[in-house]
Amino acid sequence: MPVYVFHGRADHAVPPAHADLYAAAIPQALVHRLPGRDHQLNNDLSDLAKVIGAGSGD
Repeated sequence: MPVYVFHGRADHAVPPAHADLYAAAIPQALVHRLPGRDHQLNNDLSDLAKVIGAGSGD
């Protein structure tokens, strides 16, 4: 079962570096750092749906 981590690079609530902490704790995680996205990913989950549908990491 894939584990996805999505983190907005413009997140002011949780530092984007926290995605690296998750990646270290879950080595098989597929981490996606999304440029220009805030803590709520700008309330747009369309990119997430595309990635999960394709089953890939960056």
